[in-house]
Amino acid sequence: MGSLVSGWDSRVSDPNSVRRCKSLTREEIDTFWKTKKKSEEEEHVQAVSKLVTQEGAQSQAQEEKRVEDLFENQSKRSGWWRKTNWAFLNEPREEEGRQNNYVPQFKVAHIAKIADSEMTSKILVIGATGLIGKVIVEGSAKSGHATFALVREASLSDPVKAQLVESFKDLGVTIIYGSLNDKESLVKAIKQVDVVISAVGRPQILDQTSIIDAIKESGNVKRFLPSEFGNDVDRTVAIEPTLSEFIGKAQIRRAIEAAKIPYTYVVSGCFAGLFVPCLGQCHLLLRSPPRDKVSIYDNGNGKAIVNTEEDIVAYTLKAVDDPRTLNKILYIHPPKNIVSQNDMVRLWEEKIGKTLDKTYVSEEELLKTIQETGPPMDFLVGLIHTVLVKSDFTSFTIDPSFGVEASELYPEVKYTSVDEFLNRFV
Repeated sequence: MGSLVSGWDSRVSDPNSVRRCKSLTREEIDTFWKTKKKSEEEEHVQAVSKLVTQEGAQSQAQEEKRVEDLFENQSKRSGWWRKTNWAFLNEPREEEGRQNNYVPQFKVAHIAKIADSEMTSKILVIGATGLIGKVIVEGSAKSGHATFALVREASLSDPVKAQLVESFKDLGVTIIYGSLNDKESLVKAIKQVDVVISAVGRPQILDQTSIIDAIKESGNVKRFLPSEFGNDVDRTVAIEPTLSEFIGKAQIRRAIEAAKIPYTYVVSGCFAGLFVPCLGQCHLLLRSPPRDKVSIYDNGNGKAIVNTEEDIVAYTLKAVDDPRTLNKILYIHPPKNIVSQNDMVRLWEEKIGKTLDKTYVSEEELLKTIQETGPPMDFLVGLIHTVLVKSDFTSFTIDPSFGVEASELYPEVKYTSVDEFLNRFV
């Protein structure tokens, strides 16, 4: 084999030997290229090892960066980076410049990462700068998904949102400017992805019909997750004004199903960032739990589901490529986060070593408060009634025919319990 390689090398380096080169068989040429690439890879690994010995880890990092840049430039030029089989890299290629298309052994892990990225879905987030939308964008990008964010250009006039969009770009997120009212921008964005996640706010719930129409026209979406992230709107015991929003979400569900679009509905429970600092008094919008007094609704024993926004996103991203969640409701009901208002207050009192003064608010008093409170706070007071008085999240049993529970599907996700979340405020 060595004579074959050395002989071939000498003939290639000698312009007068081209005619003789043609006398080799295809098998001999293939054998040469496989051997040559293996030799080059081994030499490069040795060179990197020498650099580490002589110049330390910094030199290795610089060398790996140089080769990675070469790898990316060459792969983008030739288009073969989508191949996930390592054996393919050792095969001779016909395009010009193939002698540069090799990857040293320490880049195998990088190739595996690319292969993994090819297996994960490309995700578009609509409502990307909102409360949960921004967490979805960041989580998607950091978990290796090719991530796209639909952003209204007008939102960039807000310095906070403009800075947020820049942070998305730093994570490698592709920003697409458009809106729900611009069908062309919607279709253009959706055609680039496999999964669409909507995180639009309450006023735009019914506007999601535009997304449904664009998905139907695009014809390439494997999964649509509409803006839910709260209660199961098909099994709610809510009253007005909370009920109206839930009805709107249910209408979007029916439109998705009628259009035969693959879906997953995420029923996440309450956002810990909103619910826990208030100890269930959502309308107060507190940044830290009170240390003096608290209102307890009804008897305080109604069970809520409370999850951090980050955990909600972690479970959601697990579900987008999971066939077990296809056309199902994903309930995020981890056992440690099924808590009553009394549970939260007790945990907080234990942490601060103090008993809070408690005022008990009857259901009748709460209903009167809902009627007397104007929008948008009446929605939050109504949510208190739905969640803490009527136990909306736990008023039914999850049946496999329509739903699955996230912490059972993905036990590897280490979620934050309400107890642990409260530690942030001690």
